[in-house]
Formats: sequence, C-alpha cells, structure tokens
Amino acid sequence: MMDGENTKGGREREYNPSDAARGLTNTVLPDAADSGSRPMGIYIHFPFCLRKCSYCDFYSIPYQADLAEEYCSALCCEIERVADRQEWGTAISVYLGGGTPSLMSPAQIQRLFAHIHRFFTVAADCEITMEANPDTVSLDRLKAGCEAGINRISLGVQSFNESELELLGRIHSRDAVCRSVENVVKAGITNYGLDLIYGIPGQGLPEWLHNLEEAIKLVPAHLSCYLLQMEEMVPLALRLQKGEVAALPEEEESDMYYAAVNRLKHAGYQHYEISNFCRPGAACRHNLNYWEAGDYLGIGAGAVSFKGGVRYWNLPQIRQYTRNLLSKGSEPPREVLESLISREQLGCDAMIMGLRMIRGINVDEFEKRFGLQPQTAFADALQKSREERLLEYHHPWLRLTPQGYFLSNRVFVRILEAIL
Repeated sequence: MMDGENTKGGREREYNPSDAARGLTNTVLPDAADSGSRPMGIYIHFPFCLRKCSYCDFYSIPYQADLAEEYCSALCCEIERVADRQEWGTAISVYLGGGTPSLMSPAQIQRLFAHIHRFFTVAADCEITMEANPDTVSLDRLKAGCEAGINRISLGVQSFNESELELLGRIHSRDAVCRSVENVVKAGITNYGLDLIYGIPGQGLPEWLHNLEEAIKLVPAHLSCYLLQMEEMVPLALRLQKGEVAALPEEEESDMYYAAVNRLKHAGYQHYEISNFCRPGAACRHNLNYWEAGDYLGIGAGAVSFKGGVRYWNLPQIRQYTRNLLSKGSEPPREVLESLISREQLGCDAMIMGLRMIRGINVDEFEKRFGLQPQTAFADALQKSREERLLEYHHPWLRLTPQGYFLSNRVFVRILEAIL
C-alpha cells in the first residue's frame, strides 16, 4: 500500500479522484509532448502476500515463488516497453509497494532497480522506498535493497496490540516490529516510516495512545495514521455487517485523530498532510508528488499512472499481465480511469489533492498553472466550507482548518460537485 494513498477523513471512505470516472472505456494513452521534461514519480506494484489482511482491498494474491519470479521478469519487460513508448521526466521518487514487496529476493530487488536506472533518468537524490511487512524484513533483503539504491523503508505496523493485529489479519507481532526496525538500522537505512491504523473495532483512546507511544519509542522519521475504512466486501467489513464486531462512533474516531495530531506534534513531528507526520525534512517525496498533481508512472498489475491529464491503470490480472509481456510481447491490459480534458477538471483534481496538505494551496501559483482562480471556479463550494469553518483563506494560501482535517471529505465532495 502506497504511503498516504489510503488516507482518510471522517466516516465516509476517502474521496479518490479516480472513483468518479472508473470504468471509462477510452484506452488512448497520453502524449508525452507536454510533460516529458517534468519530474515524476515511479510506482512499482508487487501484488504478493503471505496472507491477505482482513481490511485490505488492494490488489494482492497468495505468494508463489515461481509466479513471483515470472512476474519480476514481466516488470522488467514493462519498464523497457514504457521507456520506449513514451518520454518521461526525471524520476524524483521510486516507490515499491504491494502486496508485500519485502518478499522479493535480493536478486529480484537488484535486477528490478538496475532496470529502473538503465531505462529512466533517476535524480541523484531520488527518494527510493520499499514497503515492508515486519515479519518479512530480513537483513539480507535490506542490504540488497541498499545496494540497489533503496534509501527509505515504510513498515506496515498498523498496531502494537496483539488482539488488534489478529482482528486485522496481520501476521506479525509487536516483537517482530522491534526486530524489523533493528534490521533496518543495521542495514544503514535511517529514513524509515511506520503506518498505524486507528478506529479499529474494540479499540479505545487508551489503546490508541499506547500504540502511538510504542511507535514514538522506535524513533521513525515518518508516521502515517490512517482511519480504518474498508470496501464493503472485505472480510472485516462483512463481520461488521453481521454484527460480529462493532464500528466505533465517529466522535471517538475524531478524538483519536486529534489525540494523534497533538501527541505527535509534542514529540517533534511536523503535521504536513491530513494523515501524515514527519521529522523535519523527512516528508514523503513520492506522496508529495501525488498531492501536488505531478506525473507518475505505475508499473505492474494494478498500478495506476497519471500523465497529460489522463489517469489510467494496468488491470489487476497478473496472469494476463505476465502472458502479455513475456509470451505475446505486447502491452499489459490497461484501462483509462479518467480523462481530465478541461481546465476545470484538472483544477478540481489538483484542488482535492492539494488541500490534503496542511499548508494548503497557493492560489496565485494555482492560477498560473491551471488558468483558474479557485474562489471563482469553486466559489459556492469554498464559501460553504468557510462558513462551516472547514476552510480558511489568508492570501495566497487556501487551506483546511484543523476542524476541517477530519471532515475533509465534505469539502472535497463539494469541490467535485462544482464541475459536474
């Protein structure tokens, strides 16, 4: 799971710009002419897990060594084909997500990143992240990752409470988290982050605060705190529907969120995005590129790309993905999610993503880039949100208020409705 990709606000599932247009059948991919020189991020999806978590709706399948090896070969083929087909800008970040990419062998990690460096221009100070499950973080894999250029690790901790981990379907323990951090440091990686989940059924404020304290003790450079939200058909959501477990009231979730904001600020972390906190200088560059409406290239089955106003994805069909690339010599199966043709559509997308950042949006820079004045293009949506004290404007910055952080979806939906 990509850092910040499932960040939430409020009881409703987080608004994702792709949701509004999923299912478009247009398959024309964007031209490189207008964005070839722009910096970009690269996301690589490794969709294998030892066991799928009860809340997860990201594309993943059970780990099979032979299929994983075949898939890694297909990833390298796609890298070559994409580099030949389109001109992309300099990569300022590379993110290896999943699934559980820490299941990759040292040889697979090194081969994959050798291909990235061979076929793309990679910035000298590129942020290169690998997601990791605490039970699969071996020192050998981490050292191989360092040799390949990985300089950041994102650990999917979620909780330090054994009963919460069991409910979430996680396979690791609290002790495994501590061991994995030790291995990360031994491998020479000082830039590591921890993901935590709050709002877990049965969780109270004391348990959540305990998780925060345990995380702070490990001195991560980055912390992500996500509200538990799920698609309707994942196992934990089905248990909620059957009444086997109970969702927390929104008021309790809100209390947990603001408790995290206050505690982490006191611990020296900067709150730079709705659900993300970092030590000074350690904000996730890869996610900043998303929130700033930058270009990004997705490699692998289920990976999403955005370029030239078009967001498209490789369909989550691993067998067809590997067959197309390795046997047929053709492109992966793809589908366009949305074509943001008008200035209003592009601006709406950028507004929703940009307001996730605590600093907000510089309206003067926004107008130069998109040819839109936010207070005019989204006048009613912004006015209603300011009246409810969810937004504030101090020229040139338009930003969510602290009250608006947890209720951000209310603002985002209004902005989207302004162009429909």
